[in-house]
Amino acid sequence: MSPTIPQPAAPAGTAPTLHEICERARMATCGYCWAEPGEECAYTTVPVSVPVVPGAPLRPVRGYHVARFGRAFRRGLVTAAEFLAVTDAAGVFTADAIIWDTPGGAS
Repeated sequence: MSPTIPQPAAPAGTAPTLHEICERARMATCGYCWAEPGEECAYTTVPVSVPVVPGAPLRPVRGYHVARFGRAFRRGLVTAAEFLAVTDAAGVFTADAIIWDTPGGAS
């Protein structure tokens, strides 16, 4: 049995951001690609603004398989409500679907 990592309490009346949920989910091993805790399942870069012009700055974006969120839920790292929020946002998915993290609330 793996230990449960304590979760900081969110201020009353506020829901955690996708980034906060992803940060806790990444503490679990991915059940699809077997990325170790702390590692992302996928990594890419995206432009910081639209329209994209040559030389536009890029920002890193990290992604995690839905399977990892399932493992994080089973280990108590994310709540049922958080797991449902992530999977509802994904729409139709399989275990290999990627949820892209949005640090700073970017969409």
